[in-house]
Amino acid sequence: MAIGDFDNDGAVDVLIAVNDGPPLLLRNRAGKQNHWLGVSLMGKKSNPDAIGARVTYQSAISSAAA
Repeated sequence: MAIGDFDNDGAVDVLIAVNDGPPLLLRNRAGKQNHWLGVSLMGKKSNPDAIGARVTYQSAISSAAA
């Protein structure tokens, strides 16, 4: 089983591996109820997974750090 946003709509979907069969993708079709932000972090050679990275964002409404 894998959980993630497979169709990039901001809602979490579920992928289930089936023995002797094709995988089953359960798409969350609840609709866009919130805004979301996707980021891809890439570190330097000594830290390629960007572990410990800080992300800061600002919207028209507010700003925050995660």
